[in-house]
Amino acid sequence: MGVQSTKGVTINAQQFHMSSPRPGTLPSHNNIRQKALNVFGKTPCKFQVNLCLWQLQKHNIISISLTGSGKTLTFWLPLLFSKNSVSIVVTALNILGDQFVNELEQAGFPAISVTAANNNEETFKVFLM
Repeated sequence: MGVQSTKGVTINAQQFHMSSPRPGTLPSHNNIRQKALNVFGKTPCKFQVNLCLWQLQKHNIISISLTGSGKTLTFWLPLLFSKNSVSIVVTALNILGDQFVNELEQAGFPAISVTAANNNEETFKVFLM
């Protein structure tokens, strides 16, 4: 049985629920929630934790949800458990890019918002070294 969105796209319930990871290889739901609360001051809900676990298993995700539903935290959660990882978030709004940079820097992560003003070779050298 699938879950149907308002756009008429059907998602198989088995596709949404990830397979059980090998014990000890991924953080537990509780561990993700606690670390997110400690670092970001927010407790993720079940869909955010599940998407974090999918990303930690090297799955690509596309998160489509309403404004204010918690997509941003979903982007940041894997950073808590992956050393030297990079998260790329594309947004059409410069103000959101600035907001993301501020949130990540407050949590202790290096971040940059690339815009037309700084889209140059020098900007990208920082991340390629």
